[in-house]
Amino acid sequence: MNKETIAMIKQILEAEESMDKLMEKEDYEKKRRFPKEKPIKPEREQVVRRYNPVLSQLKPDYTKWSRPLIVTGLLFIAAMILSAIPPLSMFMTLLIFADIFLIGASVIYIIYCRVVIFPKEKKADEERIRNSREYKEECRKQDTEYDKKQEELDRKFKNQLAAFQKESDAWEKDYREWQKEKEKTIRKIKEDISILESKRDRLYDNLNAIPVHYRKTEIIRYIYHAVSTSDYTIKEAIDLYDRNEQRKIDEARLREQQTYNQLQEEANAYADEMNDLQREANETAAKARRDMNIANAANIYQNHKRNKMLGRMNKK
Repeated sequence: MNKETIAMIKQILEAEESMDKLMEKEDYEKKRRFPKEKPIKPEREQVVRRYNPVLSQLKPDYTKWSRPLIVTGLLFIAAMILSAIPPLSMFMTLLIFADIFLIGASVIYIIYCRVVIFPKEKKADEERIRNSREYKEECRKQDTEYDKKQEELDRKFKNQLAAFQKESDAWEKDYREWQKEKEKTIRKIKEDISILESKRDRLYDNLNAIPVHYRKTEIIRYIYHAVSTSDYTIKEAIDLYDRNEQRKIDEARLREQQTYNQLQEEANAYADEMNDLQREANETAAKARRDMNIANAANIYQNHKRNKMLGRMNKK
């Protein structure tokens, strides 16, 4: 291989390696992010207004609700006493039944007052308190305090917003300058790649010995080392590369086959072990059955002898 061809291949290799580095740099530049964090706009904080709860002082008036029950109870007691008088017994009996009904009605009335009437009265009393001048005055005082706190929060928010706007303007300015510099760097990298690509293509055209699908950095590097360290031609170096790649493929297939064979051998050994264990288990079970059959036969024979002996003794 003449020195001029080797030098040309070396130039192609250098161009390919330089292009690879530039492409990696271009990809890095495209993925690079602005190092400064964008300022976060502050949020206006608002005072949570909590007023004193409205609580009614009304209590369940069981004394008032129990009056009908007390009256009917007294009537019931009186009727029970008067029923002992024969002339009044019939009338008192009717009165007792009437009192029982009224007692039940009185109990229902108490439940109704507690469950239905009292909650409505309590709600109406709370509404009255809520609309009272005293409560409204108390709420107004609380609103005044809340308004002062809100004004303080708003002043703080205004200062934060002004600081944010200043930081945001500075960030936008720095970001635009950084973006312009980044785009300038990427354009320069693309220009350098384009120049190297044109130079490389001219070298390929002048050499006219390397097929298109072999024009990759790692292949050109292999060809260069082959022709520069021995007496190989470019075609021989390509054939050597193909044989080397095929050897790698064959070795990979061989390793895969060896791995598969090893796994298959392990699976077969495991299956054999399981079969041996099953056979041992079957033999153990069969032996246990034989021993049981022998024991059963011995018991039957002993029972037969005992029964025979008892029979002889009975005859005597």
